[in-house]
Amino acid sequence: PKPELSKQIEAGVKFNVAEQLTGQLAVYQIERENVRVTDFTDAQFRSVTKGQQRSTGIETDMTWQVTEGLSLLGNYAFTEAEFTDDLAGVPDGNHLPGVPKHSGRFWANYAFQDAMLKGWSTGAGIYAQSSTYLAKDNLYKSESFYTIDADIAYRTKGYKLGISVKNLTDNEYFQRLNYFDTRVMPSQGTTVYFSGSVIF
Repeated sequence: PKPELSKQIEAGVKFNVAEQLTGQLAVYQIERENVRVTDFTDAQFRSVTKGQQRSTGIETDMTWQVTEGLSLLGNYAFTEAEFTDDLAGVPDGNHLPGVPKHSGRFWANYAFQDAMLKGWSTGAGIYAQSSTYLAKDNLYKSESFYTIDADIAYRTKGYKLGISVKNLTDNEYFQRLNYFDTRVMPSQGTTVYFSGSVIF
């Protein structure tokens, strides 16, 4: 089979205001060719590498260092991903499954400055994304959803320990599986993660 190829065009700007407000904005377009598709003219429905796809979008993120200890982070992505031919068995222009058009996160983090709590930090935020198509025929969608997350960490020059809690509100939603078209799986609910790392 032919190797899959891609071509990307991207432009962006970065800004830094008084070392306190930093961020970037990028626009891009990615074109893929020789994508594997099913050959419906073949009696055995074998795959051929002839499909074409295109993604265009905008990505932006910004960090505001409000005080020495408090920082706010926000990011947003707009993605338009579609088939650019009908070789996948769907009309040209159908959206790629599993790719949300809108997604973003807002996060607040506080690093304690008191000598007694030096090294400790805590944060919380929200992640949200719009609905996504379940299959390339674009007949069904998973619902949009959001999760509220939080963490607490302790860091020294030699190591870091942390506890993260995902989906604090136990929000129920369904996400698309990456196999078996139109299949979804339920959210994990509230989940706690423990992490540790050594710095050297």
